Amino acid sequence: MARLSLGKFVVFAFFTLTACGGPSEVGSDPEPGASSGTEAPADEVVPLVAANAGTTPECVAVSGRAIYGALAYNHWVYIDNGCEQSASCTVRTDVAPDSIEVEVAAGAREEVTTFLGATASEFTPNVDCQLR
Repeated sequence: MARLSLGKFVVFAFFTLTACGGPSEVGSDPEPGASSGTEAPADEVVPLVAANAGTTPECVAVSGRAIYGALAYNHWVYIDNGCEQSASCTVRTDVAPDSIEVEVAAGAREEVTTFLGATASEFTPNVDCQLR
């Protein structure tokens, strides 16, 4: 479940862009010979960020990804709770330092949008979780 604070329009626009040929898959390096100008090519993918600057139990995995679209990057943080208890998490990044509180049920995944329209293609998630 993705959490967006900008309302239904942003969700509609994101999924419309993806359905109309925008980037929908990330996780590998761009094609050799891709443009190195200031504007990222539409097919650019940014590798998954596996580092977490915060503290979580061993059964909670955190990752992040910058997805290029609409001339900027959207930063997503993914929290996978493999624990037998729910987790209460505080999500921040080095680009978006404001805290977002997220509850992740046992065995569930939460996707959190931390920044829309960023110029930075790289960021570091900072997620702190405690089991409930």
